[in-house]
Amino acid sequence: MPKDIKTLLKKKSRDFIWDSGGRNTVSLNTLCAPMSEGRKNMLNIEGRNEVIELNWLKGLLVTEENRAPWAHFAQAILAKHAQKAPIVHPAVRSDPFLQTWKPAITKLPLHLKRILKVTKKYNL
Repeated sequence: MPKDIKTLLKKKSRDFIWDSGGRNTVSLNTLCAPMSEGRKNMLNIEGRNEVIELNWLKGLLVTEENRAPWAHFAQAILAKHAQKAPIVHPAVRSDPFLQTWKPAITKLPLHLKRILKVTKKYNL
């Protein structure tokens, strides 16, 4: 989800819950906690986006015969933008998650950048 949309959704949620006024006495983390803990179970937008990106990663990591068509294109884009070191012949670049080469993140499309960012965050 684009950053400006995420920011707008968070602002709208906060304005609705806190009625746009004054100091907030309840933190957003408390509001996002489950109802079983006596909270509001409000959607945590950033956490939800990370789950979506982890599911995209899962789509990239399935075996080749079970891989969705988009994942083949994503792997090709990752391979095309491999960093200069270590040197891996283009014909054998198949998966940066299982091999030693890494893509140059700055050259990747936004969605692939976000997938790689969440993999780094969780050491995957």
